[in-house]
Amino acid sequence: MAHSAHHPALRKRVVIIFLGAVLLPSLILCYLGLKSIQQEKDRQERIHLQNLENTLSLAVSRIESDVEDELRGLINQLPPRTDLSGKYFYEQIRKVQNKSDLVDAIFLLNDDLHIIYPRTFFPGDRRGEANPAIENPYIESGEFLEARGNVREALAHYEQGLELSTTHMERLALLVRVARCELKLKKFENSLTTYRKIINLDNGRFLGRDVPYVLIAYYQIANITAQLDSQEAAVSIMLDNYELLLENFYRLPEAQYAFYVARVREKIEQITRSATEEQVNRYNDLQSLEIQYQQERFLREFIEEHLIAEHKNILSATQSSTTMRYIRVRVDTSELVIAVKGHTGDARRTRVAGLILNRSALIGLLCESVESHNTSEDIKISLLADGTQSGDSYSVSDDSYILTSGLSGIGEFFPGYKIGIAPRGDDSIDALFMRSLILYYILFATIIGLIIFGVVFIFRDISREEEFSRLKSEFISNVSHEIKTPIATIRTLAENLNEGWISNPDKQRSYFHLINKEAERLSHLAENILDFSRIEARRKTYRKEKVNPNELSQKILKRFKMIYGGEDIKLNTDIPGRLSEVELSPESIEQAVLNLLDNAVKYSDTKKEIDFRVEQRNGDLIISVTDYGIGIPKNEQQMIFEKFYRSDSNGTKKIPGSGIGLSLVKEIAEMHNGRIDVSSEVGRGSTFSLVIPI
Repeated sequence: MAHSAHHPALRKRVVIIFLGAVLLPSLILCYLGLKSIQQEKDRQERIHLQNLENTLSLAVSRIESDVEDELRGLINQLPPRTDLSGKYFYEQIRKVQNKSDLVDAIFLLNDDLHIIYPRTFFPGDRRGEANPAIENPYIESGEFLEARGNVREALAHYEQGLELSTTHMERLALLVRVARCELKLKKFENSLTTYRKIINLDNGRFLGRDVPYVLIAYYQIANITAQLDSQEAAVSIMLDNYELLLENFYRLPEAQYAFYVARVREKIEQITRSATEEQVNRYNDLQSLEIQYQQERFLREFIEEHLIAEHKNILSATQSSTTMRYIRVRVDTSELVIAVKGHTGDARRTRVAGLILNRSALIGLLCESVESHNTSEDIKISLLADGTQSGDSYSVSDDSYILTSGLSGIGEFFPGYKIGIAPRGDDSIDALFMRSLILYYILFATIIGLIIFGVVFIFRDISREEEFSRLKSEFISNVSHEIKTPIATIRTLAENLNEGWISNPDKQRSYFHLINKEAERLSHLAENILDFSRIEARRKTYRKEKVNPNELSQKILKRFKMIYGGEDIKLNTDIPGRLSEVELSPESIEQAVLNLLDNAVKYSDTKKEIDFRVEQRNGDLIISVTDYGIGIPKNEQQMIFEKFYRSDSNGTKKIPGSGIGLSLVKEIAEMHNGRIDVSSEVGRGSTFSLVIPI
């Protein structure tokens, strides 16, 4: 009862110690760990958000830099301001404009913000200033003779004046008159040659006070060619004239240009019946070119009215800087974005160059730049637009973006557009920085797991200790009972003999035999207890020697008969006559086999029949003890070798025993590098085999 009362007190003390020394500190550590992880999570979130902000800022800067580099590259491709009258200058401008979808139009300004390009008609009241009057006596005398009908004399005067002329204007004026006289004299070939000289000498400058001489030359060449029955050649000449007029419209007053264009087109349409397919196609192309030049004049009007007038301060500032500037101009319901850049340090270049940009193409360029910088596996960068920009096919609208930023340089010209940054796939913002916390969570989970394991282990150990304590109590009780019985018997027999109550010699020998038997039983029990104590204290030693299994078996059987002599026990032995010697500890093997025989007697129920067999097989010495008693359930056949364990099935608790016999047998077998095997069936008995390697 004392032991049973001790168990709850022990459990209570252990639980209190566990709560105070393990569980409470563990809970505190868990709380601190969770708090630390939360703080680390917040810190990681701040770091990641800061990194995302830096990434977004860098991406916006690079995207705007890409756009500006593209626009700056287009502006730098514009030709230098070396020859505004050259055809190459305007061809290069058109080439740059047609090269990129970004550019709807180009304009160039000089130092005074006067428009260099696009061009317009020459002011009519300044035509005379550009082509001053020619005072030449040969022209005057020739015209006087020509008016009176003296064409040959007039031609001679013109030719004489041509030889003495000193300027281009004089030569052109005289050549026109020479060609006219040759035409009147029907010298068609000479006239054609002279008119071609006029074209070459003029070189696209449209010299002539009232009418450019080059236009007269082209028109007359076409007429002469047509009169000479060469209609196809005449069409080509008129097409050349048409093209010359279109490309040099800015050298003529508007009225003069319209007059000559109408005349040329009329002339071309009159002779198109003789034109080739190629000439017809060229005529159609020139008509399209005429529309382009008309649009160029409209563009100039737009620049004068809306750009220079309203944004003169920006354009003036641009003159002294090579930085790209942007202007947003609203015209009716439309908005235009204009990029301008100045040139400094080179007088040959225009001071301000501008691009009128195509909004859709510019958004496309922004998207391409975004994609080019969108290389991270964790995050994506996108061009975002609000609902007002839904018509733009390049835009994306999504509320799942972590951070957004407007375009700093050109953002005001694209209201509603911004750059957004977000995780890729189904990841969230937590997934971006939680990856760095995985190690913390693994460590925390490991600590929690170890704590739980410790809790389970401690309670399991407590339960085992309680069970062990209970088994010890039962062991002490059983051993006390087993010791008490032979001592009481010996004491009673000794008292009877001492008092002289037993005088019969045969009776006395019987008493002495009983005393010896009980003493032997008591000695066997003491040996078990002492050996168990030595094994527990790790002080048990085994002295091995060469032993004859036959002799050892006979010694064991003799001692067994001494203990159980006189009881109704049938012992069947099977011991071969010659067995090889085996190196073992005879005392420990004797003790182990006696324990097996003792158990066989105890658990044989009413039929006490035991088979004792010794054999050598496959290099092993096998000593088997078989009983035909109550047997052992299969779920207990391995547990019976544990210390203090006693089966509670079939009322075995009532059978006296200490619970250490089979554990000693297992220990002895293992110390000989052997084993103990059991084969049992409930109700049919058990066989224990002690296997010792030879």
